[in-house]
Amino acid sequence: MSSPWELYDLLIEYAAVSEPVAEVVIGPIWTLCRTARGAGLAMSPQTPTRMLEWSGSALADITPWIKDFEPYRATVGMEAINAALSGLPLPTDAEPVEPGGKLPTNLAVFEHFLPQLEGRKVVVVGRYPGLNALAEHCRLRAMERNRSRRPPGFGLRIRPGRKPSGCSLPPVP
Repeated sequence: MSSPWELYDLLIEYAAVSEPVAEVVIGPIWTLCRTARGAGLAMSPQTPTRMLEWSGSALADITPWIKDFEPYRATVGMEAINAALSGLPLPTDAEPVEPGGKLPTNLAVFEHFLPQLEGRKVVVVGRYPGLNALAEHCRLRAMERNRSRRPPGFGLRIRPGRKPSGCSLPPVP
């Protein structure tokens, strides 16, 4: 990629539909964008907002917000892209990913790629239920926005008596 924005530009172009946005719901964890075509989700920022002008917008008007540095606009831009893409048919050569029983159901996509992940370094953005089961198969690191919410020691490799610079450790129970 020649530009760090190239992936975002491709997503915006692919999701550029004039369909009106029916609803945007900003919750404490998830933000939802709903259209007649489908719905999209993105994680909500952890900073409060009181104003966000989207009413009457088309998806094509708000998908570019994904490149915004204001957290809520970027979140709504991502969920708008997800809503636009959720209504598209799958490519004819798409393979469904089904749970196989080795990992929890919510980790089906990781289980699908488990042969390629076995013993390798894997970084996951966000810590979610069942992720420790994946750590049994690879060298797992989880990047967490709110480090205080993760289990103590998860994703950290610390030598005894040392604290990584710039790292906030969760309180010891």
